[in-house]
Amino acid sequence: MQKDKEHKRILIMKPSALGDVATALPALQAVRKRWPDARISWLVRPEFAPLLECVPAVDEIILFDRKLLGKFYKKEARRELAGLIRKLRGAKFDLVLDFQGLLRTALLGWISGCRRRYGMKGAREFAWLFYNHHVERPKDSLHVTDYYLKMTDECGARTDKVDYGIQIPEEAVGSAGRLLSHYAIDYGRYVVFICQSAHQWKCWPREKFAELADLVHDELKTPVVAVGTAGEREYIDEIAGMTDSFFVNLAGKTNLPELLAVLGNAKAVVTNDTGPGQIASTFDVPLVMVCGPSNPSRIGPYKREESVAAIDAFDRGEAIRSSYPGHRIECVGVEKVFERLRELIEHGSVSSSD
Repeated sequence: MQKDKEHKRILIMKPSALGDVATALPALQAVRKRWPDARISWLVRPEFAPLLECVPAVDEIILFDRKLLGKFYKKEARRELAGLIRKLRGAKFDLVLDFQGLLRTALLGWISGCRRRYGMKGAREFAWLFYNHHVERPKDSLHVTDYYLKMTDECGARTDKVDYGIQIPEEAVGSAGRLLSHYAIDYGRYVVFICQSAHQWKCWPREKFAELADLVHDELKTPVVAVGTAGEREYIDEIAGMTDSFFVNLAGKTNLPELLAVLGNAKAVVTNDTGPGQIASTFDVPLVMVCGPSNPSRIGPYKREESVAAIDAFDRGEAIRSSYPGHRIECVGVEKVFERLRELIEHGSVSSSD
């Protein structure tokens, strides 16, 4: 560990995905705390940049469209990549942290000319060849956030407090509040459902969400607000059609800052393993994440084990994804999720920093 080195220009590379960017935010805060006057840049894909715009610890957002790599034969793509490389080299970074651990980010870190490049030991795609500081996975934790924090620890930015540093813009709080009021719903008086994910094996069945919505309505006397992208609207409409409860579909009706406002001001959140769910876990709001094959020890809500609903949640070893049939997400029962939700609402959320 080197703690005597001062840094003026720092680059964090975590281009994707949305949930992964969220899980890396505590490491960013550790770096900011250690070097408060440094200029911190973050390399990210354009679609995930709005989240970082809500994090004051980031001084500069550098956009990286990985699709350009597949279009290198096009003059415009080569021009944009050349511009990115010039930007990275011109910044004269004196510390690079590659949280992505893939060849494309490792190469960009090396091309930047920075002499202190930290990355994961044994990173995929031979990415480790381009680091000169290799960080091993923590022996006492499987969680990805702890891996990122160990990397910042080894470069000299140690912290005992977990902080995500997300600040929801007042404008977004206002516009999201007006959207909810259109349905006669106030902040703090609804349960959010996040019903979709990038992979179907991560999606709790629609009929189970519908059954849960009925229980939330009948037992907790609380409406359900489902969020998602415009492309998920029809899927969520099908869930709404299976229930007689007060169910509002906001899919496609919020931008990312407004989504943060809806999540951060909810009575509780029920989610699949998905980006918005990972973001929801950063707020001090009761949350239940339903996990199937995804290993909660690695990707579950950080230091919130009580917020996980899964089969053998923390007894799966190191695998990222379980192949055991009994761990399929449809094996997680509605009663299990509801009782966990009720308990968290009645006793309050456990903060991720506790």
